[in-house]
Amino acid sequence: MEVQKIYIETYIGKGIPNFKIVGLPDKIVNESRERIISACRMLKIQFPYKKIVVNLVPADLRKDGSHLDLPIFVSILLSESFSGLYSSLLDTAFIGEINLNGSVVNVKGILPLIIKLKEEGINKFVIPLLNMEEANLIENVLLLGISSILEIDFTKELIFEKSVGMNNKNIVKCMYDYDFKDVLSQEALKRVVQIAACGRHNILLLGEPGIGKTMVAKRVVTILPKMNYDEIISNAKIFSLLDSKFSLETIAKRPVRMPHSSVTKLSMIGGGKKIVPGEITLANNGILLLDEILEYKKEVLESLRIPIEDKCISLSRLASKITFLSDFLLVATSNPCPCGHLGSDNECTCSEREIKKYKSKLSGPMLDRIDIQYMIYKSSRESFNNKNYSKSSNELYSEISKALLIQQNRFSRKKYNGNMTSKEVEEYCVLNENAKIMFDKYIKFAKCSFRSINKILKISRTIADIDGEELINELHISEAISLRNFDGVGG
Repeated sequence: MEVQKIYIETYIGKGIPNFKIVGLPDKIVNESRERIISACRMLKIQFPYKKIVVNLVPADLRKDGSHLDLPIFVSILLSESFSGLYSSLLDTAFIGEINLNGSVVNVKGILPLIIKLKEEGINKFVIPLLNMEEANLIENVLLLGISSILEIDFTKELIFEKSVGMNNKNIVKCMYDYDFKDVLSQEALKRVVQIAACGRHNILLLGEPGIGKTMVAKRVVTILPKMNYDEIISNAKIFSLLDSKFSLETIAKRPVRMPHSSVTKLSMIGGGKKIVPGEITLANNGILLLDEILEYKKEVLESLRIPIEDKCISLSRLASKITFLSDFLLVATSNPCPCGHLGSDNECTCSEREIKKYKSKLSGPMLDRIDIQYMIYKSSRESFNNKNYSKSSNELYSEISKALLIQQNRFSRKKYNGNMTSKEVEEYCVLNENAKIMFDKYIKFAKCSFRSINKILKISRTIADIDGEELINELHISEAISLRNFDGVGG
């Protein structure tokens, strides 16, 4: 995610024939020597039988990755036969891994590499042919895709192609296998989910087993707006680090990550000896779905507190510090008690102590960060049998599209009500007189924390936007208050 430009210097001179790479290379970079020599012999390219020293600048930075194979080979080629061309290639970067047969294969992380190098003033890139689709996402760069080192012929001018780039016209809303039309009745629940999706409010769905919590949670992504260019690029950078295979169709979809309750803290937030992104980063610009959230380890849930607030996670290790994006919508589900029947028609067999212990897995600070906490009740059999009474995902999205446009016009950058700062809450969450009186009474009665007050105001702002109201009224406030009832389950 964080890239630094590397210059490769090569010395070829008299002495005992030797090929050495210096400048803190790791094992993969050191192995470049064998790959390059073998490839030259296979393709009958004359390799200098001399003393060769390759220096990776800056020398005090640890270098890793097989993508340095191609620039090391080019550096040797220039030093031995085409030294006069060096100055003409200062605005050109070479990226690629070389196989023993001389083929240039795709590498991981090419997208963040090109983006950073473009910011550094590099606008020409010689890359593996298989990475071209990925690199073409970046606007205003010149690309040359190659499949073999034989295609690098400095006796002729290198011919680059301008990147295709991407604009909002060719970004289409991706189709999903799920649709809210499958959720029969439960129109009140769909209204709650609309509010969460519209304002990017984290949501916790409570209810007895089999009532459809997970079914609804999986469908939240279907009423989110299509990804814009910046979101696609930020997600593509993450995907690029983990997998050298690229698919625009996959990248253009909002991710939905659903880690099992046995997930470790390391897997959730990322890290390790060689820092890799965790589930919260893989869910960036999408949804982190925690099914039965109270079954997760408490330390895992507590580790989400900072990423939920800051929309990023900073991981520090002895040799490095990396910041990963983690701007996700948290969608969680849970039974209200260990047996799952608290507040339902079925008899609850849990003691008060067991219920208290079960709920305690979700601490007060963590619960405060979940904007909406909604209890799902069984629908009547009449409405369930009326299969025509079920709004689809497209209908639900159409109903909140105007509210999404209002948020887009309200903020100078891509932002949602759920991400407002305290200053923005004060500026945009304006209540009428009746709403002020009602909210003041509630604050005194409930003894809300400052964060909880802000959450209610943010939800109220989203409800008002959906209803097309400029001022927040008492109906908006009362509906927002009713959506934060974790402690009132069964009451």
